[in-house]
Amino acid sequence: MPVKKGLVLGAALTAVVCSAHAADQQFADWSAGLNDPKTVSYAATVNDSGSLLGEYCYFSIGKCIWTLAMEPACTGSAIYPVLGNTASGAVHLQLQCDGKTDNGNYRYMIVDWKELESLLKDSNLVSFAFPMQGGVFKVLRFSLTGRTDAMGLAETIAANQSAPTQNRSATKRNTSDTTL
Repeated sequence: MPVKKGLVLGAALTAVVCSAHAADQQFADWSAGLNDPKTVSYAATVNDSGSLLGEYCYFSIGKCIWTLAMEPACTGSAIYPVLGNTASGAVHLQLQCDGKTDNGNYRYMIVDWKELESLLKDSNLVSFAFPMQGGVFKVLRFSLTGRTDAMGLAETIAANQSAPTQNRSATKRNTSDTTL
């Protein structure tokens, strides 16, 4: 990928995920483009229930972040387990709460983006199962049709918009510990 993805804490994601988007391009069930202040490129899809799955690339920091925005509430910056499932397999993922969106959903950042992208490869549908209180699960499903082209556009835009002084190869090799 031209831009390193990773976990970014704080307000950077808060202002963008469910904001109005400018210059949208449609790729089957996915959209790609720039947010309104043109500081973030994205590739995202919304399911029939209004939940969102997307990759958001932040020009100022040169990173892309996978995000889910959905109804189940979260608190603080807590970490939540989720099972991701496609026709090719299943993986345990961790999501970090990033607050409430303008439309009343809650934003979750996907901590282990490599696991997610591996799971999404060569699949047309992804499901996420969240353990809830009382022994039940909340299951969200998203179409992946158009994801590859949408992600390609978002990441290309980000690579062309990132600060020219940024050393991308150094960023790719960053193995710093992160406190969550």
